[in-house]
Amino acid sequence: ASPTTMATLHPRMKWCEREDKVYLTIELPDAKDAEVTIEAREFTFRATAAGATYEERIALFADVSKEKSTYAVTERQVFCVLIKEEAKWWERLLREGEKKPANLHVDFDRWADEDDDAGDIDTSGFDMQSMMGGGGGMP
Repeated sequence: ASPTTMATLHPRMKWCEREDKVYLTIELPDAKDAEVTIEAREFTFRATAAGATYEERIALFADVSKEKSTYAVTERQVFCVLIKEEAKWWERLLREGEKKPANLHVDFDRWADEDDDAGDIDTSGFDMQSMMGGGGGMP
């Protein structure tokens, strides 16, 4: 099948939050030509893997910073850090009225409750800029 007639698949995604940011992990080993677009209230992803095209669009609960948010593509996943415009806990990830996709799950490995003081995820040694070369503000 040509790329225009090939079915689009949805990658498995996990999310969790901190007061000032949202962590979004797209589990897609060997992703090629990954395109991540971060807008104030929308996140979109597109890539190919194992000969298939994967896409996802998420309408976010509240605004994130296009300029400060970043992502990195690794061999096993695409890891995104969405910086919230307003540092406060969200009621949910998706905008009011959005139906939760079946492929979106809570990232219990990284989860922290509002009253947890477990701190932030240790991203030392995880240089997003060198891995991907850009954040949401790049074309």
